[in-house]
Amino acid sequence: MRKLSMRALLLAVCWLSFAVSASAQDESKQRAVDALFGEVTADGPGIAVGIYHEGKTIYAHGYGNAIPGRDAPITEHTVFHVASVSKEFTAFAIALLVRDGKVKLDDDIRTYLPQMPDFGAPITVGDLVHHLSGLKEQNMMFWMAQRYRNDNLKQQQALSLIARQRGLVSPPGTRFSYNNTGYTLLAAIVQAASGQTLRQFTDARIFEPLGMKQTLFRDDASEIIPELADGFTPRGKGWGRAVLGSELVGPTGLHSSVTDMMKWLANFDQPRVGDAAFIERVFTPGKLRDGKPINYAFGLFNQDFAGHPAITHDGSDYTYRSTLVYLPKERFGVVLLANSQRNLGDIARKIVELYLGAAPGPRSIVDGGAPVIQSTAKQRQALVGHYLNPYLWAADIVEKDGKLQWLSTGWPSSDVQLRKDDVFSRTLGTELRYFKIDRDKRGAVTGFRLVGALGEDTGDRYERIPPVSPTLADLQLLTGDYRTGEVDITYTFTVQDGQLTARSIWSTKPIRLSPVTADRYDTDDIPMGSIEFVREPSGKPTGFRIVGGGMRGTVFERVAPFVR
Repeated sequence: MRKLSMRALLLAVCWLSFAVSASAQDESKQRAVDALFGEVTADGPGIAVGIYHEGKTIYAHGYGNAIPGRDAPITEHTVFHVASVSKEFTAFAIALLVRDGKVKLDDDIRTYLPQMPDFGAPITVGDLVHHLSGLKEQNMMFWMAQRYRNDNLKQQQALSLIARQRGLVSPPGTRFSYNNTGYTLLAAIVQAASGQTLRQFTDARIFEPLGMKQTLFRDDASEIIPELADGFTPRGKGWGRAVLGSELVGPTGLHSSVTDMMKWLANFDQPRVGDAAFIERVFTPGKLRDGKPINYAFGLFNQDFAGHPAITHDGSDYTYRSTLVYLPKERFGVVLLANSQRNLGDIARKIVELYLGAAPGPRSIVDGGAPVIQSTAKQRQALVGHYLNPYLWAADIVEKDGKLQWLSTGWPSSDVQLRKDDVFSRTLGTELRYFKIDRDKRGAVTGFRLVGALGEDTGDRYERIPPVSPTLADLQLLTGDYRTGEVDITYTFTVQDGQLTARSIWSTKPIRLSPVTADRYDTDDIPMGSIEFVREPSGKPTGFRIVGGGMRGTVFERVAPFVR
């Protein structure tokens, strides 16, 4: 008995020693996480972080302030607007209805939404889920109609505006184009198929079963949400309060805390709503009509993250940012929620590497596989030029003081960095975009292609073209009034100081247009994007089409000028 007791004592001591060591390691990692937020001040905007591993939350904490001008520290229970992280919940609701037999992914959306126009080719429910619909971006439609995210936008207003579309950006199922419009329509399909609003359905089928008591789709802007973080916006030398009055749900509108989001990650790992096969289905990416795979599943991207296959999504809406990362193989996840614009992806990547270490093996281009090189003047000059993208603004890459910059009309200039293996990156807001350079047989640069989240070719190509310089007479020929019924707006084109400009009755400053080709002009107005004039045989313009940006396919007709 004495020997057994001694053995038990030794085992207890060993276990205690291991537990103390593990606890010390956990505390060390938590301090390292805290250090990532060292620049966050007590009175400024902040971040909440939640970390999940193998069935439990291993760390949840808040940094900074939740409400401008008040002492309201952010905690793990602070509620944030999570922006586009909302999409995975909307898509999950659709997946539940598919399992219930009430919705089919291959159904034409007009089966559920007969008010939608017939575009000549069916848009399926699956097209909406996977951003393959070809529909125009609703935010651009709102902006062109002079309605903004801080307005009290209603769901029905969005649906009415969407139903006025008379053309598509691209044929359904042929091109991935991230799009909020499709998820507004998915919210409407949830209601049509279930008889419940998206909020009611997700409350009953997702949030209540998972115990996510702080999570909801906010479809009433007057509702008071306990522990809600306000958005911060710079005001003078301090901060002001940014009010998001929108009631739009589906692509956005979800409010949650990191505490609740840990329960959501737990459902990926140990499903309570759905089963393992169901979760695998919502993780599975879609395909184009020709069978080519994309990297977007049910409101979730598939991508390499810190060298690990991951399921991810970011959110950015007004002054809120969010990031969700889940690594299925490692059963590890990170959620970051913020009440100001900042880069959360890099922080999440550092947390993954802190807990799991650097993954062995090669990395994809967008995950560290193409490091920055020390470029030569010859390498930089080879990329300098004028480039056309059929779907977006043109790009001018210029060299200034030994550094490359990307210039597009209406957008801030961004730094360009040459990287290994004929890759370069440009900054876009707080993120990086990566491009693979194309060359001819002589080695001259002919263009470049956008690289996707898995390092794949997205099909978005910029082609080198010669610059154009229209004469004053060329510009004068384009002046006049142009109108579209899609958002019920008329623009008057004039020439000011040798440049083509446009104004609507709502304009506070002129829209400036820069020539790309003889008929194509880029604008400094995000909704108008890039336009191409349509002419009669004599050369007189009869209208124009938006050919680049989220309103691509919108037609404006030249009309008689308004008599003033």
